Amino acid sequence: MGRLKGEKLMSYDLKFSLVTTVIVLALIVAAGLTAALH
Repeated sequence: MGRLKGEKLMSYDLKFSLVTTVIVLALIVAAGLTAALH
């Protein structure tokens, strides 16, 4: 039971990490485009 919960938490953590990475990349791209336009 505890192991299953740990695996589920790991999967959620990995997913959250991936989402955070995508958001950060999107912000960097947006900042780069803004700098290029101005």
